[in-house]
Amino acid sequence: MKKRFSTSISVLLAALLVVFPIDLSAFSTADTYLNSIYGSQTVFAEEEEEPLFSLSVPDISASPGDLVKIEVQVQGNIGFTSAVLMLDTGSGSPILPVLGGATPLFQTAITEPLLSWQSHMTNGICYYYTMMSQYYEGNGTLFSAYFRVADDARAGSYPVQLSCKKLRNGSEDLTVELISGSVTVGDPQETTMPTMLTTTTAETTTETTTTTIMTDSKPEPYRYGIDVSRWQGEVDWTKVKKSGKVDFAIMRAGYGKEYDQVDPTFHTNMKNAQAAGIPCGAYWYSYAVSAADAKQEAKVFLDTIKGYSFEYPVVFDIEDPSQSTLSPSVIAEIIDTFCGAVEAEGYYCVLYSYASFFNSHIPDSTEKKYDIWVAHTQTTKPDYTGNYGIWQYSHTGAVSGISGDVDMNYAYRDYPAIIKNGNFNGFKGE
Repeated sequence: MKKRFSTSISVLLAALLVVFPIDLSAFSTADTYLNSIYGSQTVFAEEEEEPLFSLSVPDISASPGDLVKIEVQVQGNIGFTSAVLMLDTGSGSPILPVLGGATPLFQTAITEPLLSWQSHMTNGICYYYTMMSQYYEGNGTLFSAYFRVADDARAGSYPVQLSCKKLRNGSEDLTVELISGSVTVGDPQETTMPTMLTTTTAETTTETTTTTIMTDSKPEPYRYGIDVSRWQGEVDWTKVKKSGKVDFAIMRAGYGKEYDQVDPTFHTNMKNAQAAGIPCGAYWYSYAVSAADAKQEAKVFLDTIKGYSFEYPVVFDIEDPSQSTLSPSVIAEIIDTFCGAVEAEGYYCVLYSYASFFNSHIPDSTEKKYDIWVAHTQTTKPDYTGNYGIWQYSHTGAVSGISGDVDMNYAYRDYPAIIKNGNFNGFKGE
């Protein structure tokens, strides 16, 4: 009804203009005259829209073991007095929040003295919150959060989500939608392979003896190996064996101190690798921050590996960012507690970490008690002055039977002989 009435009015007006034509040039002349006196006038000026308040996190790339800085950006900021922001890297993600120590959990790029951020982490989510007595109205980097990519991270893209629980502008609560960024883990660079053993021989002869002097440019690896976890997915161990690249494999048995943290691929990997004739070892990733934690981790580890025989060591992996805040004495107590419990059950226990963790956090006296497995990639020699039996030299190895990257290692000791002759790891009098 309404549309039909409007159409009728339009037709009537058009007919009137035909009968009584109007000279529109008069309006144009009047407009020109008024402009000459008052200037151009805008009757209905469009109001400029204020930019919407938004937060963002970038997409960045990293390699296993890298320290990652994630900058949280703010735009269209009209001012706020308090906020609770949440950065979530997802359950089971290899992107691990840094909780302090030499590297802060976060840094703010704002110099406003009244801007004070606090932080804590619960269930893998980092909560950042601030209370201020005046508005903060700046744009740009709000703060920078720090994460470490796990050394055993599988190549791929991992989400980092930012959400806001409470953002208050005076008495008004602002809404910020969930923002997603990502950390892409991978290492496009090829690791430089160490030079293999080169030997020069010089003989000097006296009346009674002949002395042979041998010099090595670098020690020759006794065996080549890999270490795997659930990040490698389903492994075809028959193909791994046939590749000719793998003399041993060390499996992740799990992490933490709970039984539901056993690596879901451990038992399958052990069964199939041993069936393919590959000598094996096992490692446990530690989150322990006390001797009591380490004792419980050792218990779960021992229960997990019970019944297997290992030609290669069982390993305590200590490297988590949460442990970098601990004193050397506490770290030594954690190591001795875990390794002592494992050794008491007749296992040959080795200590694993990356080179800088060994150098900065573990006392020399503790290191000397154990055989060492050191991790340092993209170098021709680990930055570690102590003795070591295994070197993890790459996170980006390629082996038939494994989809994607896999960690590569050199073993400089004849572990099968050491372990069997010593009756360790389930071998009794063999």
